[in-house]
Amino acid sequence: MRARRGYTARGDERSAARDIARQIAQPDAAFVLAFASCHYDPHAIARELQRALDPVPVYGCTSIAEIGPFGFATRRCVAVSVASRRLRVGVGCASGISAAALRAGHRAICRAAQDLGRQPDELTPSRHVVLCLVDWRCKSEELFAAGAGATVPWLTLVGGSASDDADLAPPGEGGHAARILYRGEAITDAALILLIESDGPMVPIVSEHMIPGEGRVVVTGADPAERLVTGLDGKPAVARYREITGLGDQLDNELAGKHPFGYFVGGRAYVRSVMGIEGDCLRFACGIDRGTVLVPMRPGDILTATDRALADAADRLGAPMELLIAFNCYGRYLECMRDGTLDALGAILARYPVVGFNTFGEQVNTLHVNHTLTGIAFGRSDG
Repeated sequence: MRARRGYTARGDERSAARDIARQIAQPDAAFVLAFASCHYDPHAIARELQRALDPVPVYGCTSIAEIGPFGFATRRCVAVSVASRRLRVGVGCASGISAAALRAGHRAICRAAQDLGRQPDELTPSRHVVLCLVDWRCKSEELFAAGAGATVPWLTLVGGSASDDADLAPPGEGGHAARILYRGEAITDAALILLIESDGPMVPIVSEHMIPGEGRVVVTGADPAERLVTGLDGKPAVARYREITGLGDQLDNELAGKHPFGYFVGGRAYVRSVMGIEGDCLRFACGIDRGTVLVPMRPGDILTATDRALADAADRLGAPMELLIAFNCYGRYLECMRDGTLDALGAILARYPVVGFNTFGEQVNTLHVNHTLTGIAFGRSDG
């Protein structure tokens, strides 16, 4: 496997695409994965990247902040081309997924398997992993991941939600809304499955640093479609949340981001982040159903947890790491920005041959999660 990485800060889409192509073009490339700042015109950057790298297909999405050899940066495009006689990729692109996301996830996996000339039941965990990219604005990641992951539950699926700052930046300063980049197109309400088949070493990565606390709460009122929780333990959600966190009247949106919940599956807690307070309701970064049991969580050491996860992946590869595709939750980015550790987190990632972006949610197998680092490490191999 040969991976060539590139990045650019050029603001013009055509110049940026040509700069990327100059750095990553290589013979026999199977595909290109690109993460472009939401401050590029998404249609223009998708078109220009595909034009500059033809006939190699370009896949990817928009980003609020990019990851590369520089650590973290904004207003850039990062990309990698992958070439190997031992690696193939099957692709399933789904559009209009908010209408039927569960079915769309299933069909995208089947389409990607068909692209490899296989049926889903022919796929094996020793040779196949699944990468997933989803438009966060469709609010359908939960069902899409469930549909995709349940189709091949014996495989590992990891991914991230395309991000943007259109709703976060001051008026007139925000970028464009999130898009999935697919062979020269920029698509909304869409998701992309990359089914990677390889004889070479591949290690999925899932890292979180939140520590479960004492007790538990039950969601007694919720609007999953709007990602709102209205009641916890039979009380208004915000009132009960103030009790749980002990923050009382100090509670605000920033502090809420430091006090997520965990949802346990198979003995492992997957993070459910609180994005903010809306009246008596809590707005989460993912849909939560009534009756869900949640465990309060608190931050651990994000730097140590990330360092250990990546070092463990490098050890498990059994070969020098050739590529790390990383999906880092934007909540982690903000946490480190507030704590003054963003450069340190970026430096940990930059020790490895990383290409990635900051996500608005992550996918792990059949779940949509938050405040997590997901990705895949690829080892160097002949051919």
